[in-house]
Amino acid sequence: NSYKKDVPARGDDYVAKNPALVDLLKKLGAGEVVSQEELTATTKAAQASALAFLEKGYDELDAMLDARIASYKGQQRDSILTSIAGIIISFLFFMVVVRSLTKPLADLTSTMKSLADNKLDVDVPYSDVHSEIGNIAGSVQVFKKNALDKIEMERAAKLAEERSRQARKEEME
Repeated sequence: NSYKKDVPARGDDYVAKNPALVDLLKKLGAGEVVSQEELTATTKAAQASALAFLEKGYDELDAMLDARIASYKGQQRDSILTSIAGIIISFLFFMVVVRSLTKPLADLTSTMKSLADNKLDVDVPYSDVHSEIGNIAGSVQVFKKNALDKIEMERAAKLAEERSRQARKEEME
């Protein structure tokens, strides 16, 4: 930055021109005669030096403020981008998790409806999965097995009843 380069020179100029004005004002205070041109020139030189020193200070403060604002804007932009990236990643993770749960649950629900409609030839998906979904699939598999066992027992009971009826008929004949 130009502060270290420009300000000391302007400060030295300011320090050099002010004592000249102070000396001139002391002469006036002591009753000495000072020309109006000399007073005006010395006053203007001190004033110009002070103004240049002050303006350079303002310019440097403005430059530092602009740099700080730019830095904060960059940090703000980075924070916003990081937040947006985090939200997107969280959303994608959420979608993967939801998808990994809803599809198996929908498949198992469809299988349970088929079993409820006595369509026992359906395969129970996810039976070999070692998770909660696998546990649910195992329970559905038990329902399917019980339904098949019930049908087999009813078939065996009908067959036994038919044999019993046939045996009684043969005995009666």
